[in-house]
Amino acid sequence: MDKNKLKEFLIGDYKCSSVKVNGHKKIKLDASPGLIPVVLFAAAIIKFLTSEDD
Repeated sequence: MDKNKLKEFLIGDYKCSSVKVNGHKKIKLDASPGLIPVVLFAAAIIKFLTSEDD
């Protein structure tokens, strides 16, 4: 696995392109989150759901 593919797997990747829709220019963003952000987000949700309020 090369370094670029490893970075995409761990951190994520995004592609931004300009598309024309009905004569208007729009920005199209394709984002794919990587493993590390997904794990951190899941851990934050689990911590929030399992925290006890005193």
